[in-house]
Amino acid sequence: MGEVVNTAEQTARLEQVVLYMPEARFYFGGEREAKAEELRAFIGDEELSFVSLERFSRTDGGICYYVLLDVSASITKEEFDGIKEALAGFAEGLSERDRMVLITFGEQVQTIFTEDGAALKNGSAREKILALENTDQKTLLFEAIDRMAELSDGGTARSGMRRAAFVITDGEDIARGKATRQEAERTLKESGVPVYGFTVSGAGKEAEDAFGEFSRESGGTLTILEPGQAAEGLAAVKERLMNSWEAVFEADSNRVANGMVNVSLEFTDTGEKKQTQAMQNRWQADEEAPVVLEAVMEGEKQLRVTFSEAVTGADAAEHYELSAADGQILVPVYASAQEGGTEAVLTFDALPAGAYELHCTG
Repeated sequence: MGEVVNTAEQTARLEQVVLYMPEARFYFGGEREAKAEELRAFIGDEELSFVSLERFSRTDGGICYYVLLDVSASITKEEFDGIKEALAGFAEGLSERDRMVLITFGEQVQTIFTEDGAALKNGSAREKILALENTDQKTLLFEAIDRMAELSDGGTARSGMRRAAFVITDGEDIARGKATRQEAERTLKESGVPVYGFTVSGAGKEAEDAFGEFSRESGGTLTILEPGQAAEGLAAVKERLMNSWEAVFEADSNRVANGMVNVSLEFTDTGEKKQTQAMQNRWQADEEAPVVLEAVMEGEKQLRVTFSEAVTGADAAEHYELSAADGQILVPVYASAQEGGTEAVLTFDALPAGAYELHCTG
């Protein structure tokens, strides 16, 4: 996901797309007031149906924050202590709907804790954060991001919960035989988690520029943490997430491609079109049974059946039977499903004149 900004700040930034079929959620920033009638969304060539549009802070959704903290000695102790205190306050300030996963990276990558918002307020998270030390001589930055992206494909992803990664580092990656930037980018893109990078004041311009580009490519941003300003930096990005727009759309079915698909969001009033790719491998159970909308004769031996939604098994003749008023049961000798799965044509040996009831199973 790239970033496009104009001087009037009217251009929207598409930060994240979550596909939990048939639902598709688009998260975008920008100061402009979005309007439902000005939005169109697509998965490939399929236009989605609009469901809702709201600032995220006004929804009942939570965010799972994956916080990755650099524990290498290249960050000064004074600055590291300030970051720890800021993180402890950040954790305690999350809502009960939120979750936080704290991961440290230096010479190795470690998950320190995974807690929901309610548990973060009891003091145990603060104790674990303040006990951390930054004495390592290596920085497995992209290895940590790669592992986080894999970890994020767990329960929170399957639930459709919004996810975001906060990565606090000096921007350097000192590793051999571990995940490279390119590997981390690929895993991150498949996970759909945007990275909001935070570099410490001692990071060089080259490291800042490189990690800033990496963060923006994922849909996130880069913040340079000035000494003593870590809490303000974390709070500003959290506010950005809460103030973003959540546009919810729905596809015709919960079918998935089990791979990356092209998605796009259009703003018809300005002609903007934001495009990216998203992983489509999660779906919600379809609890509403399809119904037959109509059954129309085609010729003397065929019946065209139209369903309320796409169905599977529409091309199996044994799934249908016609019941006549005199008790006679007619079963088609052949059935063919039409493209899209919402129609089927049934062929019978004969269809004597009369009234019938159509029964569909399977």
